[in-house]
Amino acid sequence: MGNIARLASAFGAIGIVGTAGVTSVDAQTAAACETFTVSSDGSARVVDYVDLAAPGPTPGDMRVGQRDLIDADGAEAGTYRWLLTQLPGDKLHGQMIFELPGGQLFAERLADAVRPTDDVGQVSISGHTAVITGGNGVFDDAHGTVTVVFDGIGATYRVNVRCG
Repeated sequence: MGNIARLASAFGAIGIVGTAGVTSVDAQTAAACETFTVSSDGSARVVDYVDLAAPGPTPGDMRVGQRDLIDADGAEAGTYRWLLTQLPGDKLHGQMIFELPGGQLFAERLADAVRPTDDVGQVSISGHTAVITGGNGVFDDAHGTVTVVFDGIGATYRVNVRCG
């Protein structure tokens, strides 16, 4: 399978290709365009790896994934999708999409790769802060930051967003 086909397959496996639906219920939390926190316990997580060059982590390799999000009460709160691209010098560029009630938020980050590698031999990232680059729906004209804290396989996302 060629590189483009593998990448398209990975995106399709986690729903990035051909999906733009909002998949959650707690509109009250997200629609206010204020700081809120969502999390993932890691139980509903899909990750795919696209090794485009030499075996092992090399520039251009990608990690594509998705996590279901929950709010503080454990209720469904949306979906988080990401694409991490390996850069030279053990850096990773990340693109994030948060599908939340009423719209989507987009963010990007540059992070140091964490070694040792994770359970499948790919580099990963630790906690970091991403910049919100925009959004749609209730998040039209969004800006702010997303701070990510990992706790093993789960993660907490503190979204400090302003709109307009």
